[in-house]
Order: sequence, then structure tokens, then C-alpha cells
Amino acid sequence: MNSDLNRFLLTLESGRVTRYHACPTVAPQTDAAHAWGVALLCIYLTGGNASAELVADALLHDSAEIVTGDIPYTTKRESPELCVALTAIEDRAQREQLMPRYQLTETERAIEKLADTLEGWLWCRKTEHINFIGRRWQVALARALSRFKDCVPPEVLARVEALADSPSPIVED
Repeated sequence: MNSDLNRFLLTLESGRVTRYHACPTVAPQTDAAHAWGVALLCIYLTGGNASAELVADALLHDSAEIVTGDIPYTTKRESPELCVALTAIEDRAQREQLMPRYQLTETERAIEKLADTLEGWLWCRKTEHINFIGRRWQVALARALSRFKDCVPPEVLARVEALADSPSPIVED
């Protein structure tokens, strides 16, 4: 099998990695479902003006977890050494085994990170039954907003804040 086909097939398989395996109060989510949400959020946050590269990278942003698994953010935050080691493993996997990620501008990278954090918070808000993890995501979202507020246009921040203040969607019959 050729290298491009191998990269594609392993990247495709990466969507089956399960998130929230260490959080019994949150419904499991696949990386594919998460990446879809991040990509849609990138489109929404940019008012429909997300570049093709930003949307494509959002779909690929966690694909290296096929090698490492989904390590909880809190674990990485508590162990900077582990975070550095995981980043090195994921970067190598992306270079050698998976479809490559896209080159993004600083603004696009910040939008993608905000979308990544916001998607996690939205998932927990929708599926968690006691809101313990959701409160941690709220703190992470506030931290991300603070970190990226000077990197993204004001309309992106306004859309993040509007989503954060919104009720869960209601599907009408």
C-alpha cells in the first residue's frame, strides 16, 4: 500500500478515538464528532469566512490521538513534562504516519483553539449530568478567551461570548 493511502487510512481511523473516557459523568464522544464540531465552530466564529485551511485543520487537529489516545487536558496541565513528551510523540506521528496538518496564521490558530475549547464546553453542557467537568471547561474557556483576545478580531470574541451565554438549542417537532 502506498504511503499516502496509509496516511489517509490511519487518519480516518483516528476519528474513532474516544474522548472523556476518564470522565464518568460525561457522555463519550468520538474525535470525529469533536472535530466536526470544531470545524463548524470555526466557520461560525468567522461569520462564514473561515479559510479552507482552517476548516481542514480543524478536522485534523486531534488525529495524532490515534497514537497517544485522548489524554485529559487536566493531566497535561498538571504535568508539563508529560505535555512536552506527548506533543513530541503527536508531532512525530503527524509527520510520519498521518495526513499533515495545515499551516495557519496566528489568528487562525487562535480561532481554532477557541473553537476546540468551546466545543468541549458545549459537549459537556449538553451531555454531563452533574456539571462537574462542565465547570472546568468554563474555566478553560475563560482562560482561552483571555489568552487569545488580542489575536482574534472582536467579532470572533463576540460570537464566542454569545455562544457561551446561549441556552442549549431546542429542536422543535
